[in-house]
Amino acid sequence: MNITNQQYWENRLSGGLNLQNVGTLRAGHNYNIWLYRIRNHVLRRVVKHLKLNIKECNIIDLGTGTGFYVQQFREMGAKHVTVIDLTNVAV
Repeated sequence: MNITNQQYWENRLSGGLNLQNVGTLRAGHNYNIWLYRIRNHVLRRVVKHLKLNIKECNIIDLGTGTGFYVQQFREMGAKHVTVIDLTNVAV
């Protein structure tokens, strides 16, 4: 049976919008929490390294899932954040 990308993610996220459901499935909850902490750290280092004035940036988050990156950009003071996701559950 072939399923679409949308069906795959709708099924995967039907258990809830959390880092476990968007992260590495077999790795477990604690691993995914640490993985996203690292991603947050890397994101902030890249923004700093590129000397982006995030308060003047319009951000687009494609495949927003849990909204993890939306939260990070909002915390950094992004001017505007637009999100797009192909699942109803994430939107």
